[in-house]
Amino acid sequence: MILTALLPSWKLALDAANKSPKTITSYLDTPKRLAAYLDREGLTLGPAAIRRFLAGERDRTSPASASKRYRNLCVYFRVRTEPRSGFPALRG
Repeated sequence: MILTALLPSWKLALDAANKSPKTITSYLDTPKRLAAYLDREGLTLGPAAIRRFLAGERDRTSPASASKRYRNLCVYFRVRTEPRSGFPALRG
């Protein structure tokens, strides 16, 4: 899936940006969970599917966990749409 195809290069960028191992793990885990959810539910990526995923995460875990997943996805999609934003290792 396209969501997870870019994770190896993003992991390298996060590492090069000196993010903590815990942050890297959290950032990488969220798109993986979203991709698994979309596959399991037979949904395509879009705003409504992301909202359903986050609501499910809130119900399954807690509002704080869903909020963290939301923030992680914001970073992920910002980096995918603006590859040079926020990560000096990607500037060039």
